[in-house]
Amino acid sequence: MIPVEVRQLSTRRLLFQQQQNEENTRVKLETIEEVHEMEKISEEATKLRVARRYNTNVQPRRLQEDWVRDAGEGPMVLMSLRVEFGPMG
Repeated sequence: MIPVEVRQLSTRRLLFQQQQNEENTRVKLETIEEVHEMEKISEEATKLRVARRYNTNVQPRRLQEDWVRDAGEGPMVLMSLRVEFGPMG
């Protein structure tokens, strides 16, 4: 005796409609650019919010640089760098 395998189709396969599937795929492909644009806008807005929040805690500082020329009139060389704390203005 040879065993016979009988299968019942799944609900997914029973309800599948090729034409409807192709139409839905076409619609998704047409709207994908819109979705990408909306995501870019959302990403930029999030970056701005994060930057604004970060910058509220940053304490401004001024740098004072002392530059000198090499004896042979060569390039300027940074000799020291001091940081001044306090309000900028």
